[in-house]
Amino acid sequence: YAQGYFVYDSRKAGSLTTSHLRFSPRPIKGSYLIDKANFVACHQSHFPERLDLLAMAEPGATFLLNSPFGPDEVWDTLPVELQRQISEKKLKFYVVDAYHVAREAKMGVRINTVMQTCFFKLAGVLPEEEAIAQIKKAIKKTYGKRGETVLNRNYAAVDGAIGALHEVKVPDKATSTHHRLPPVPEDAPEFVRNVLGTIIANKGGPSAVRAKVFIDATGDGAVSADDYAFVQANFGATGGMGSVSVPEPGTLSLLAIGGLAILRRRRK
Repeated sequence: YAQGYFVYDSRKAGSLTTSHLRFSPRPIKGSYLIDKANFVACHQSHFPERLDLLAMAEPGATFLLNSPFGPDEVWDTLPVELQRQISEKKLKFYVVDAYHVAREAKMGVRINTVMQTCFFKLAGVLPEEEAIAQIKKAIKKTYGKRGETVLNRNYAAVDGAIGALHEVKVPDKATSTHHRLPPVPEDAPEFVRNVLGTIIANKGGPSAVRAKVFIDATGDGAVSADDYAFVQANFGATGGMGSVSVPEPGTLSLLAIGGLAILRRRRK
């Protein structure tokens, strides 16, 4: 049995999609988001610099990162906060250059087949050979009408993903000298720091945040003209941390900023 819940912005392409996935040999009745994950996958290499990816990873969980850096280089590219989480939680860390695999298979920047293959190889939901066979069966069903060329490119992406997936040797402690970037400038207005910054950091979900997030200094929940001007000047409609929907003065809007998969696998 499988269950999926997906969180994404209206401007889905290029922005953040968070996928909450559950697999179990029994029917799944849970109707809540995952807060303890056995498997976390990040499909975009720039997210480690901006988001707390591993807050929900359980000790001993698996972390899969799409990165242009190989297994001997990728560790040094990570912010110190992420390194600490990987080391202290004793995570199994894997890396794949999904865009390189996709280009080699002549699929451009379409990496979904590559990341899906890596997921099934690592997650243990199905035996590897069965998982690969099922993926290729699904590819034929989905793309069969588009001709042999499209099918063969997707098959090549599946086969290439297996060879491009590498485990990263994790040091005993963090060694990085750089930190995760703040979601907004430190000198931003209070509303921007506490509200927009919280949402951009992908931490807008907790009820404690929702309870206070729409109350500004006047208590009427409105966005001031000064705050609006600051957001426009520093982020614009599409700059900054990704696709940002900017509310007009006197209004509020939520945003979700793509490609983070969180898995909880129930044991037998």
